Amino acid sequence: MIRENPVFKRLPSGSLVLKPSPEALKVSAPGASGGRALFRAKKPEEVEEAAWAHVIATGGDSGNAELVLSHSTIEFGKYQGQTFE
Repeated sequence: MIRENPVFKRLPSGSLVLKPSPEALKVSAPGASGGRALFRAKKPEEVEEAAWAHVIATGGDSGNAELVLSHSTIEFGKYQGQTFE
C-alpha cells in the first residue's frame, strides 16, 4: 500500500535518519542481486540513440516518438535490459 504521507525516522534531535534500513542493507548486500552482475545504467542520451538506431535499422518511422520510446531499454530493476514493446 502506498502512503500519501510518508513517515520519516528522526533522531531525538529532530534530524532525519540518513542511513539505510536493515531491509535496504539486505538488498544491497553482496550476492543479493540474485546472481546478476552489477549494472551501471546508461546515460539517457545513449539509450535514446540506441532506440533511434534500432527503429531506423528495422525500417520503422523515426518520426514516431512513441515508436522510438517503445524501443528504449529499461535501465534498472527487474526488467532492466528489456524494452517497452
